[in-house]
Amino acid sequence: ANDLTGWYAVAIQIEDYASPTDVSPLSSIPLQFLVNVFDSNASCSSVPEFVSPTREDGSRVVIPSYTTYHERIVVEVTSSANVSIIEVETVSPPGLRKSEVTQLSELQWFIDVTWTPTQSQFGLSFIFCFKATDSTGLSTEQRCITLLPGADAPQVYLKRHLKLLKL
Repeated sequence: ANDLTGWYAVAIQIEDYASPTDVSPLSSIPLQFLVNVFDSNASCSSVPEFVSPTREDGSRVVIPSYTTYHERIVVEVTSSANVSIIEVETVSPPGLRKSEVTQLSELQWFIDVTWTPTQSQFGLSFIFCFKATDSTGLSTEQRCITLLPGADAPQVYLKRHLKLLKL
């Protein structure tokens, strides 16, 4: 694969049709992106992994009104101490801030994120996605969580029903 490494441009035309026999598309949209093919000695089993306290994919986080959301995202490299986390990419709601990648222990790295939603963001839901990349070019899986600013935490009410029995 050494001769095939480098950047490649990919162009795709996406078309939809009203029925399988139509020859003219209802719409046609071009999609273009770049792919970086690189050579690595790392095995696919040595990809970095998110570890606790990082939230699971699909989690929902209620952020009470007028409070700031704080989260620590921790990544562990699994191959060796010579590998580091070089970046944690995020797709975030407007105003979310993230720290620089910092080493936590020999094999763990983290970022801290904070977000103070504005009043205009209350009652909406925001997707927050993140993915980490190590110094060999391997990446974690992408995780996405839903942030719910301005929502009140669900309340649990316990009611006791007593039934008097006549003897």
